[in-house]
Amino acid sequence: MNEDLIRYRREKSRETLEDARILFRAGGLFSAVNRIYQALFYEVLLFS
Repeated sequence: MNEDLIRYRREKSRETLEDARILFRAGGLFSAVNRIYQALFYEVLLFS
């Protein structure tokens, strides 16, 4: 896999996880869980 693509997906995962933290602290539990799912999705794509 292309190193640039790996870096991009890792960065998207980190950004999405930070979004989840912000949403969780603001009381948006459902939205936070959704963002965590998305972060994991970006990481799983690294194995495809």
